[in-house]
Amino acid sequence: MSTDDRSDPRTPAKGTQRDDYPPPANNLKARTIQPRPLVSRPEPGDALEALFEQAAKKGPNEPPEIELERRIEELSEMLENHLSGKPVPLRDCWSFFLHHFGPAAWKAGTINRATHPTHLKIIAPQLLDQIMKAKSADPFSDDLPTYTELILPFFELGMLTGREWTNMMATLLVNILEAREPLAARQIQPLIMDLLMSWNIVCREATTEATVDISPTSLNWSYVPKIPPHKFEQACKLEQARIRKDINGASEKNINHAFSLLLPLVRMRKDGISGVALGTIKVLLDFERHGRGDSVTPDVSTLLDALLTVIHACGIEFRDLSSTALKRLPLPILQAVKDDWSIIKNRANAIVLPMMPSKRSYTSPLSGNDSNMISKRLAQALKIRNRKAAEDQWVDAQRLPVAKLDSNDVKGVVRFVGGSLSPVLYHQFILTFMGLGSPARAIEVWNHMVEHDVVPGVGAWDAMINGCKLCRDAKALNEVWAKMIASDVKPDAQCWTSRISGLIHCRAIEDGIYALDEMGRLWLQAVRNKDPTIKVSQLKQVGSISGVVKPTIVTVNAAVAGLLAQRQPAAAHRVLDWASKIGISPDVQTYNMLIRSLIREGRVNEASKLLKSMQSEEIAPDAATFVTILEEVFKDAYNQTPDELKETVKSVFGMMEEAEVEINLHIYNKVIYLLLQASPNDIGAVAHVMEHMASRNTQPNTHTYTMLVNHYFSLQPPNLEAVRILMERARLEVGAVDHIFHDRVIEGYARAGDTSSALRLLGRIQPSRQYTSWDTLRTLLMALIKNDERDLAQELVKNTIIDKGGPIPIYEKGVEGQHKFWELVREVRLATG
Repeated sequence: MSTDDRSDPRTPAKGTQRDDYPPPANNLKARTIQPRPLVSRPEPGDALEALFEQAAKKGPNEPPEIELERRIEELSEMLENHLSGKPVPLRDCWSFFLHHFGPAAWKAGTINRATHPTHLKIIAPQLLDQIMKAKSADPFSDDLPTYTELILPFFELGMLTGREWTNMMATLLVNILEAREPLAARQIQPLIMDLLMSWNIVCREATTEATVDISPTSLNWSYVPKIPPHKFEQACKLEQARIRKDINGASEKNINHAFSLLLPLVRMRKDGISGVALGTIKVLLDFERHGRGDSVTPDVSTLLDALLTVIHACGIEFRDLSSTALKRLPLPILQAVKDDWSIIKNRANAIVLPMMPSKRSYTSPLSGNDSNMISKRLAQALKIRNRKAAEDQWVDAQRLPVAKLDSNDVKGVVRFVGGSLSPVLYHQFILTFMGLGSPARAIEVWNHMVEHDVVPGVGAWDAMINGCKLCRDAKALNEVWAKMIASDVKPDAQCWTSRISGLIHCRAIEDGIYALDEMGRLWLQAVRNKDPTIKVSQLKQVGSISGVVKPTIVTVNAAVAGLLAQRQPAAAHRVLDWASKIGISPDVQTYNMLIRSLIREGRVNEASKLLKSMQSEEIAPDAATFVTILEEVFKDAYNQTPDELKETVKSVFGMMEEAEVEINLHIYNKVIYLLLQASPNDIGAVAHVMEHMASRNTQPNTHTYTMLVNHYFSLQPPNLEAVRILMERARLEVGAVDHIFHDRVIEGYARAGDTSSALRLLGRIQPSRQYTSWDTLRTLLMALIKNDERDLAQELVKNTIIDKGGPIPIYEKGVEGQHKFWELVREVRLATG
């Protein structure tokens, strides 16, 4: 091969670089670290030479993707030959990878997002793994790329994962820690420089510049993320839905997440970063104290201070360095950190942190609406079963002023009072802690109420009972009920209903039915005490009686719903028979539950008979009744022809009109949805529904239009003409559609490759300041890049900055899709400033 740079396949020819298909980069220019020259060998026909010669013989009409797939196979063969002991050095494999798939190849246009081989993401990590193993065995080899040379191309290509980076850094740290004299004095400093450069590449915030220079010989720390210390503390305390505990029962600090804020552009997972960060601190402190070699000492203070700031801000102690935080960390690093922990901790504490806002100002600000915020967070904690989050909210709630019980409120339930710890909030805490299986905490809340002169009323007992229901503890529920009765607290209808439905939910079926019967017996006894001769037909007319609660259809329905959910239809009918004996008649909700149960079991004929019995009982079916029927009718609709579907729709509408049930927009939309699922390629039945709507002067709403447009775009190929007609109709009706409809249309056009129509619609709605979601903008941006419309993509980014603002720091939450949009902008190297 010629040694002339102009013919070197690793050196892009002048004037061949272009910007239309950049690599998915992380805001960096084409690497300035060039691969080292190939290792020369006496044999002229070596493997790499032969492969480059084959490249020159490529046919003129061969598609680029075929060519690149062939190159992947060649690289895979080179790796296999190396593993089998054949003379194929890893340096040659690495140079081959850079030439055909590296950043320079992307900038030259020989590879792009549309043509890159699918196996690239498999072969590249395999190559990296082999080089890593070789460097671990021989860290000072001149025949292998440095860690900086390895990391930079992967980072530029957007292929560097947190795990790969931490694995490389762990290997490098072990190499440094295990170096022996006299090699150390002469060779440690290059390794230290390699360590600093490896951090320097990834430890940078997203910038507003299109490119950022990285020099292979000098460090530039001006792009280090400027993270406020309290953000590290917040990240350290970030809890997942399931809280991990250390051996002492305390919640672990999320150290990995705190350190990962320094690497915002590296793809997750970063589960080993804390170990690498602590090992780096140990190595840099040693280097700072003792120095290595005679050459100019590199600046280590910037990185060192950034890492030490995390330790100080998070208050990390050695006990926090659990097996989770130091997962898979090599023993030499772990031992070195353990031996020098006191030095590391003292140095971290010496870091002067800038003034931080008070903890209260960024975790749970106590303002007039605090109780509302606490209530929302508490509901979320119960939803995801996060006991620690609930306990945190209780700590916050205890700082609120206590709202005294209204003396006129005999139930102990007052209106929710913003900015105070009211009985309603107390009850929510009791419900939550009992539901999360933490009765001790619920009792603590109860005692707090008593200590602050808030008398627990029937509402507090009801919360306790419902908490037992949530955790399916029938025994505890019965015990709570017994204590309530012993406390002379009279249960109300809601409390009885909670007890009955709770026992059934806890699978104590007979106990639940017995409780319902007990409620009825107590009431009947009180009625007969007043009028021993009263007849069953007269029970409906009996009013309230002091000291007892009258069973109503609400309680009966709660019991029936629970029994049907437990697949106990016979027991449900026993309850209904019992109810009829004490003068309780079913209502429309009762019939709806029974019809739904029958239809789900496939007993359609019985459901039809029940529907007729409703009419004979003069109980009018409502919309919910027919929604249930519709779902069953259309369950097997895919077997029907379009004409049969039309007849089915007419039949259902006729039944509703006969029952004098209003066919509202919800029903129409439900029918349209079911029809689109049943017959996606023929919308004749849908057209019939639209005609029926028009005949009743019912206008489609945004949900109707959104369903239809989603359907048209889902067809293969998309029915763009139908979309156009639908758009024209929607424009004629003021307020008929909203931003969600427009988002779906823009996304649909983008996925169909019709970026012109997508941009036209976006341009039409932007002057009205209508909201466009970040996910929609990202979908459109991806389509523009795929279509090689880079100028339009750049214009989209420019307009987005004007309308919505530029990139935000990684530690800011932002709104849904915001970070992903700017990640894509960086990946495809579009300017953001």
